Amino acid sequence: MLVFGDGIFCMILFSLQIVYTDGMFPLIGRDLLSLWRRVPSAVLAALLLALSAGPADAQQERDILILHSYHLGQVWTDSVMAGMQEVLGADPAGLRLHVEYMDTKRFNDSTYLLEVLEVLLTHKLQRLDFDLVLLSDNDALDFVLRHRDNLFPGTPIIFSGINNFRPEMIAGFREITGVAETPNFRETLNLALEFHPQVRKIVVLRNRRNETDRQNHTLLMEVVPEFADRVEFEFWADLPMEALEPRLGQLGPEALVFINGLTIDATGRTIPFPESTPRLRAATSVPLYSAWDFFLGHGIVGGRLVCGLRHGELAAQLALRVLAGENPDALPVIIEGTNQYMFDFRELQRFGISRSRLPAGSVVINRPLPFVTLNQREAVNLLAGGFALLILLSALVVNILHRRRSEKALRASEERFRAIADYTCDWEGWLDAAGKLCWVNPSVQRFTGFSVEECMAMPDYPLPIIHEEDREEMAQVVASTLKVRTTGNNFPFRIRRKDGEVRWMAVSWQPIYHKDGRFLGVRAGVRDITEQQQAVEDLQATNQELDAFVRTVSHDLRTPLTPIIGYAEYLRQQYGDTLDETARFALEQIEQTGHRMHAMLEDLLSLARVGSLEPPEEPVNSEAVVREILANLGPVIAQAEAEVTVGTLPKIRVPGVFVAQALENLIGNALRYAGGAGLIEVGGEAAGEMVRFYVRDHGPGIPDEEKKRVFDLFYRGDAALQNPGTGVGLATVRRIARRCGGRVWVEDTPGGGSTFWLELAAVCPIREGK
Repeated sequence: MLVFGDGIFCMILFSLQIVYTDGMFPLIGRDLLSLWRRVPSAVLAALLLALSAGPADAQQERDILILHSYHLGQVWTDSVMAGMQEVLGADPAGLRLHVEYMDTKRFNDSTYLLEVLEVLLTHKLQRLDFDLVLLSDNDALDFVLRHRDNLFPGTPIIFSGINNFRPEMIAGFREITGVAETPNFRETLNLALEFHPQVRKIVVLRNRRNETDRQNHTLLMEVVPEFADRVEFEFWADLPMEALEPRLGQLGPEALVFINGLTIDATGRTIPFPESTPRLRAATSVPLYSAWDFFLGHGIVGGRLVCGLRHGELAAQLALRVLAGENPDALPVIIEGTNQYMFDFRELQRFGISRSRLPAGSVVINRPLPFVTLNQREAVNLLAGGFALLILLSALVVNILHRRRSEKALRASEERFRAIADYTCDWEGWLDAAGKLCWVNPSVQRFTGFSVEECMAMPDYPLPIIHEEDREEMAQVVASTLKVRTTGNNFPFRIRRKDGEVRWMAVSWQPIYHKDGRFLGVRAGVRDITEQQQAVEDLQATNQELDAFVRTVSHDLRTPLTPIIGYAEYLRQQYGDTLDETARFALEQIEQTGHRMHAMLEDLLSLARVGSLEPPEEPVNSEAVVREILANLGPVIAQAEAEVTVGTLPKIRVPGVFVAQALENLIGNALRYAGGAGLIEVGGEAAGEMVRFYVRDHGPGIPDEEKKRVFDLFYRGDAALQNPGTGVGLATVRRIARRCGGRVWVEDTPGGGSTFWLELAAVCPIREGK
């Protein structure tokens, strides 16, 4: 009866939409009517399911931790979260969601990952118990596995969006499964060359600084040889947008562009995908392609795309199966079926690609509503049939009843979704296009002390909650966001709670649009970063106190040490001949120990002084610095019977004393432990916004078990115990690297020996307290 009623409604709708024009009758499109025919059946199915299900409150509520590697507002993460919410929100069981964002896409330095984030997340989660952990991307998986025993013992784990997944990643762990992210480069490139047969060159845009982008580049390179006889590949790496745009404008019709990484601007800031992709599209007339759906709708043609929404849905479906009693170990990791053929109608039309050439089942976005036409005779027949069916209007009554029940089911579904939004961990709100608050979740009271009702009554929310010193700046941010409609992430500010307490917050926001393009307002998520801010300030204070302590102790110890060494030398020189062998040995030990202690104190002072200088106005000539070091180390080089060669060294805007101190320690270390092996090589290279130096020797090398500790303060390996040294030099090199936004590591030299690498920012951002 329902289907029959739908048919009546469609005939009447056709009849009422007919307009006579020169014998032709434009009618509403078949696609829209097809959609109408499907909607009542789907709603009825949902209604029957709702009627057959028991009350939700009859089931025990369960707690789920959702841990995202990236931040709120990041396109991929928001898409994955939407897929999870769509599945979890439809589940009749009571689910409480605790959502955390690790923010590792924008903050991936070792200090943040190992000192700030590790401590913060452990502190927040150690007192909570969860029935299941649902996570996205590799950093979240690494954290959960690292803390499986102390934070999540016996808790099932479902992952999604894992790049370059290999079974050994989860080997040895039980109750874990999920969804792997596998970009389909082969099928997307084949489609692109089929659509654009004139293409002879593919320009790949990549980013070597981001670990995920490096992994994706490795996967792409696995399929590149398959296309060697058809096209050539040209790789543009780490180019800022300001340099990319003019180069893209010079590409001819024989080229296409494949986006395989993040895009940065001239300052090194990562440009969000919705902002970078339209700029790339505007800069060139050639087609753009990629392997991920978050580029779609902003300028790429399409392809077999990794779909974040699909990843979230599949992971959430696995989670519901596990909560229903299935063993995660019996559920295989989903590798296939996560990608989907997706295309942008505007780009298809731009390059003259017919929809008939698309693979079956393709999703096409931005497609206009189609129309069909009928001649006059067909229209008359249709009218007659429509009016003849009016006698069956009683069927519409049944249709209306079904629709009302469907609306009730939809309201219930909306309430479930609202429950998820209302009880997320973060403080979330929505300002309409005029800047008026239209929704805020109950978490606002936990953060601020103000209730939802009090916030809704504020004419200029959120300004009354903002700390008075930050209020003017926040007002400017809100006004600018509503006007320019930009996305923002982790903007820090202070609030004054209702009880007067001051807390630090970080807000991320994004504009919201209706499907017809109308601007609806701004959605914002706020999290409390007071503990993180305090941790950073405490760390800075501790480091300052430690530096002061080292300087004081070193100075106080050097004062009595000098006469000890002097008196020992005097006794040995003046009375050495009259002393027996035991006494002379004791004096020699006093001298040697005094000199070692003096060297250690000097090294400790050097370590404490790191970070006290500002970067120079002009670049430092690294080659001149190395020549001066070698001149000073001339006697040591001669004694070690070593040869030191110097290759090309890049210039760098880092305090010259830092460069000299680091390289002198590395060269001296090579002379001390490998000088007798002959050649020692010193060189360097520029790497985007970073500069790298290396010191390579051909000595005995360093055992693998010692490589991880060789830069620790006072650490000396087995070989080092046979040589003079304090164990401070390499620790000083590491501290210089960290203060200058870089890192230091050691590798094996091919054929034997060790190569020490020192990487610094080309323009040193002095990082105090790191």
